[in-house]
Amino acid sequence: MPRPSPPLTLGKSRIEALSDGVFSIAMTLLVLKLEVPEVMHHSSNEAMLRQLLALGPALVTYVVTFLVAGGFGSCITSRFTASGTWTESWCG
Repeated sequence: MPRPSPPLTLGKSRIEALSDGVFSIAMTLLVLKLEVPEVMHHSSNEAMLRQLLALGPALVTYVVTFLVAGGFGSCITSRFTASGTWTESWCG
């Protein structure tokens, strides 16, 4: 009877680097969705305040999405830290 082969074990640094890169790119792309309002040099303080307040929902969306993506990235990093190697069991 043939002996079962040992599970595939790989160094985890490659998958850690890939996941870090994916989260870094995703979180950086979030900033590109923010549009800075164009304010004329002669605008009044009230006009500037109105334009900044109009940017509020986009800023709230950015902050919430950044925190959620950062939370996922942190969970993945802690899972890699807790395990010594990458095995087939991670793949299902």
